[in-house]
Amino acid sequence: MINYKSLVYLSILIGLFLASCHNSQQQTIDAAAYHNPLIQPLTDELTKDPDNPQLLYQRSLALIQVEAPDLAKKDLIHALKKDSNNLQYLYTLSQVDLQSGNNAQAIKNLEELVRLSHHAPAIRLALAKAYIKNNQAEPATQNIRDLLKNDSAYPGALFTLAQIQLIKKDTNRAVNILHRSLWLRKDDYPASLLLAECLAAQHNPKAIDIYRETFDMDTSDVTPLLHIGSFYEQQKQIEKAKSIYRECLLKDPDCTIALINTGKILLDQDSVPKALRQFNIAIQTRPNSVEAYTQKGICFERLHQKDSAKTAFAQALVFDPHSEAARKGWQRNRTK
Repeated sequence: MINYKSLVYLSILIGLFLASCHNSQQQTIDAAAYHNPLIQPLTDELTKDPDNPQLLYQRSLALIQVEAPDLAKKDLIHALKKDSNNLQYLYTLSQVDLQSGNNAQAIKNLEELVRLSHHAPAIRLALAKAYIKNNQAEPATQNIRDLLKNDSAYPGALFTLAQIQLIKKDTNRAVNILHRSLWLRKDDYPASLLLAECLAAQHNPKAIDIYRETFDMDTSDVTPLLHIGSFYEQQKQIEKAKSIYRECLLKDPDCTIALINTGKILLDQDSVPKALRQFNIAIQTRPNSVEAYTQKGICFERLHQKDSAKTAFAQALVFDPHSEAARKGWQRNRTK
């Protein structure tokens, strides 16, 4: 039987380690991954017992961690051949397919899982999310509605339904659904954050109160405060935005986004040396920040230091060769 409590963990694990995978990277991965230090002990065990489905499953999870989804999928398929009744294996396979962009196959497997699990809500919710990723709003909606018929307060269901409404560009309905979700669970962080974002998109000042309430749910995460700063910037309340970014940095001194946003405000206010200081600190917190190096280059341009500007833009291009802003900045400061 599938262990439903582990589904969230599996989804996070797979998402974390597959989100940055690209096809070109996957093509370079071969059987050498089986001998990665993380995986070698499982490979050794499988040499002795090559058809052990549990060992194959464990190695598939390890292969996910070293960004070898194709090999993980191979092990999962092998495990399913040996233990076709293990729904955990099929669920994990669906998540690997989903995160690898093979949405159609993931949906097919999840539809089968819904049937085999007798419409277990966790599986139906996963199916709805898969439909969303495949831009299929209607079947996603139907799955959530079927889920809610049996459990009107199932965690994550209303949040997912609100996401579907946003795909349909019906922000008002999404707001109503999120209010309902928070009425049922006042500590629902994702729903609270999404509600604030919806209100902010409508230029509704109530968004600030909701962002504050969201931050109070988890004061270790300054994301809601950053959103308040952005909201104030959009409303042209620049000093309030600066104040919020200072608050972010008091809570999290390594908050790169707050440093960059503060620097950009200072740059707009012609406080170039102060802005440059912010971007330098941002680079210390995130040495591969393309945005920080690009803004640093702009500061040097304003200070008429072309060589330093060119160097900063060149460093930004090292981290992202496709950055249009960095490329144009480098071209502007080439020695003619």
